[in-house]
Amino acid sequence: MFDEEDMLKGFLLAAVSLTAAATVWGTVAHATNVKERFTDWEVEELVDKMDDTTRGIAIARSVGTPRAALLVKCDSVGDGMYVQVLGPYQGETGRDKTRPFVYRVDKQSKTEEQWRYVKDGAVQFDAEKARWFSRFIMNGKTLLVRQYSHQFETTDIEFPIAGAKQAMERVFAICKATF
Repeated sequence: MFDEEDMLKGFLLAAVSLTAAATVWGTVAHATNVKERFTDWEVEELVDKMDDTTRGIAIARSVGTPRAALLVKCDSVGDGMYVQVLGPYQGETGRDKTRPFVYRVDKQSKTEEQWRYVKDGAVQFDAEKARWFSRFIMNGKTLLVRQYSHQFETTDIEFPIAGAKQAMERVFAICKATF
């Protein structure tokens, strides 16, 4: 049986995924978008028409298959940054569970972390880890990501990430987050 906290977290994760998907694949009807391009990245500053609040998102799209998008974003100024890979369904981890998420920039050593998996991909909600990830990728040209399904099968996704330094600096500035 689910308690209220489980239901609230489920709704929050659904809202985060839907918001990110709407931002990546289409225009959010209630926001004005200001877009900037930094080589392989698109950075958007979204301004809510109702209350003028802003949020920021940096987006890099994968090459090849599977199709995916790498997002570095905040949902409101000052609430902390997070990273999400929107891509193929890997099976959700649930409330407090994680699975491996491995990434490699260019020919550097790979890094393995524990990330949550939601319906639309993998998410790193820890703001400090998101900041570290953003700094780690900022001088790279290519990011290779390995996600793990609920049966621990792997899916590799490649992202061109040239321009990440400028994109990360800009999205962190929009979000008024420490970079």
